[in-house]
Amino acid sequence: MCRAMLPVALGGLLVMLAACGGLDDAPDTPAAPSARSKHSQLFWDALGLVGDGVEGYATLREMAAAADLVVRGTLAAPRATRQIRQQLPVGGPQQVAFYVAMDIVPTEVVRGMPGPLVIEFFRFRPPDQLDAFVVQLEETLPTGEMLMFLRWKTDASGAYRLVNGAGLWTSVGAGGVTCPLARPADTAKLRSEAAGFENVMALAEYVR
Repeated sequence: MCRAMLPVALGGLLVMLAACGGLDDAPDTPAAPSARSKHSQLFWDALGLVGDGVEGYATLREMAAAADLVVRGTLAAPRATRQIRQQLPVGGPQQVAFYVAMDIVPTEVVRGMPGPLVIEFFRFRPPDQLDAFVVQLEETLPTGEMLMFLRWKTDASGAYRLVNGAGLWTSVGAGGVTCPLARPADTAKLRSEAAGFENVMALAEYVR
């Protein structure tokens, strides 16, 4: 288990990114958190659900111990990368299978020793919608911290993936945490375990 804090220079960059992330001029107004929450939900909806059957774990601590890397931070620079193949569904539009990659901007490495901090998600889209899909991700990218449980991919991507759908947790405005890329019915036990934590920083301390 390894805890690594980033150099001060990078910490300054993180502050600059937060300052440029579209924060409201009047953050104390009641409407601001709600607007940001709805904005972020469009991002999670665009990414879709991540398969929970990839790797199954009974507890969050078990998942953290098995992951190659557990990191607290934010995501940046979404982009379409490798195109895998073209799907030709019967009676439907042509679909492209591709990966969307994002940089992980770390606040803290909670467990493990990181490689290049890039994460990939597998998606399908019609070929003429790829650019619009990336723009949607850029425009709705959440600014809040996340806790990510990651598996190093053994292919040529040089990137991580989530261990499963419960491998990414975010703080919620009223206090608490959630895993927005997992089906609630499939992750009821993990959500119950995480129910007592106020934010992802507290959850990170728990799984350290």
